[in-house]
Amino acid sequence: WIRGWGPDVEVLEPEELRERFRRWGEELRKMYIFSNTI
Repeated sequence: WIRGWGPDVEVLEPEELRERFRRWGEELRKMYIFSNTI
């Protein structure tokens, strides 16, 4: 349900969850950059 907040969410802790969201955001960014090049 945390993802439901979209770009307005910032996970502060636990650090594992914070890192997981950071990686998820990075993967989304890569996916959208790639889709815009097609």
